[in-house]
Amino acid sequence: MLFEAQHSTRQNYCNIQGIRPIIDFPMHIHQSLEIYAIQSGTARVTIGERVYVLEPNQAVLIFPYQKHEYKTLQPGVKFCCTFSPDFVPELINKNQNLIPENNSFYFQNISFPNATNVFSQKAFLYRICELFLAQSSKFIEGVSMEDDLLSKLLFFVSEHYTENFSLKDVCATIGYNYGYTSRFFKQIMNQSFHEYVNYFRVREAKRLLKDTTDQIQLIASACGFGCMRTFNREFFKTEGQTPTDFRKQFHKS
Repeated sequence: MLFEAQHSTRQNYCNIQGIRPIIDFPMHIHQSLEIYAIQSGTARVTIGERVYVLEPNQAVLIFPYQKHEYKTLQPGVKFCCTFSPDFVPELINKNQNLIPENNSFYFQNISFPNATNVFSQKAFLYRICELFLAQSSKFIEGVSMEDDLLSKLLFFVSEHYTENFSLKDVCATIGYNYGYTSRFFKQIMNQSFHEYVNYFRVREAKRLLKDTTDQIQLIASACGFGCMRTFNREFFKTEGQTPTDFRKQFHKS
């Protein structure tokens, strides 16, 4: 599972992805709300322990810290938008520390905005909230202590992956028992905390290798790897190729 930091650390944040093909996306969490709406095709959306099969004119509104993933069932197009809670404060303030019992709702005759105009964005989001609340008015207790711990751990990695730290350091910071946290993380994530940190660092390195021309050694250091040998080993373990070969796909001479 991934922690989407870009949807978690900004205020007055609204990212309208627009109309795009339905694709699979693995389980992840963030601090933003997210609208996922189907225009054509079919998708399976898992939110926490609940599964929704969305067809045209169906959508879900995902609340902060709700784990979710997407699977394509029939090819089509969807609309997706992530936005910070302070973009529609009335929704969150009214339902503080709660999540909807049912995240799904129906929509019709809704124009999905592409504009970056903040007024158009807010008008659209308030209309969506109005539709959602009219159909899903019951709210229940929010994230569990386990979900809260996982969020804290993943958030810490996203904020400090450039630094040198261990799980013991993190536990001392967030106030949890090391032994319990280590077992908990491996049970939930199917990998050790150390393995996840290296996976996250490699993911960030891939972005820099693709989008910049920085030297590979500088990228490794910027992503928290103390030496090139470790970076090359972890990168190959994750990607099945060296950082140099990975970069060649995007920077052809």
